[in-house]
Amino acid sequence: AALSCCCSRGVDQLTWLARRMRDHDYTADPGELPPGELGAVMQTFLDMRRDVLGFETELTGQLIRNERTRAELERRQRFQASLLDSAQTAIMSVDAEGRFTLVNPFAERLLGLREAEAVGRERLHAVFETRALQALATELSARLGRPVAADWTALRELARGQAAPRETRLRHRNGTWVPALVAVSATGGDDDEPPGLLVIAADLSALKRLERELRASEARAQDASRAKSSFLAAMSHEIRTPMGGMIGMLELLERSPLDPDQQALLGHLRDSSQALQGLLDDILDVSRIEEGRMRIELAPLQPRRLADAAALHALA
Repeated sequence: AALSCCCSRGVDQLTWLARRMRDHDYTADPGELPPGELGAVMQTFLDMRRDVLGFETELTGQLIRNERTRAELERRQRFQASLLDSAQTAIMSVDAEGRFTLVNPFAERLLGLREAEAVGRERLHAVFETRALQALATELSARLGRPVAADWTALRELARGQAAPRETRLRHRNGTWVPALVAVSATGGDDDEPPGLLVIAADLSALKRLERELRASEARAQDASRAKSSFLAAMSHEIRTPMGGMIGMLELLERSPLDPDQQALLGHLRDSSQALQGLLDDILDVSRIEEGRMRIELAPLQPRRLADAAALHALA
């Protein structure tokens, strides 16, 4: 009877421990273990409970780490998606067959594409100018010593060479052309599989428009400069004609009989006329310089007369 009671109590303890363990209570203490085989079974059960607790603790820690990793990956994916959505450059990627795998919103607006329609269907060379791809293929064939196809694979060969960005034109869905600065980079792939391609294109439309406006403004400025030079030259010629007559009359007047005061006044008049004629010559020289027709000539120089003329200009 005592043995039966001891066994019954041991079974009850074991059942109680199992229930506590099912409720995730791994700390329940059964107290004194019964003697004999039943006590050994309970000790084995307690050892198993300890191992299960260790496994569960490790598994819980791994689940927590996995959840943190998943949350970090989701955060990075959201960040990358926001970068793609807000980027003011066209970002496109294609697989090893040249089919689109990614088209960001700016590329959709720039080229009139829709990612849902382009991904997996359209190929990259559809948005590039055929003539530009042919020129690139010819260049790469000569450089690599082997034929390069005039399609998107020419861009992949360009990416393998880590070439600098190139200026080209991209085709909009409506048939118009968009000037762009394009950089390419190979993505993925291994020895057995050719890589895909990442394409980043910056819109140059605004820059090209500014260049055209600058050229037009420069052309207008040059036209205005030529008109000014022509006006100055014409005005100088028109004034030189009567000035020549005035100087000739002064030379004749010098030969007539004059008193000293009249000769002094005539001298000042002659110097002023010659200074005015020199000014007209300078204006003509400026117009010749602006038109690129300036000639340097050797001529006799009278330093005294030059100094007197400079003094006269200073007094004036």
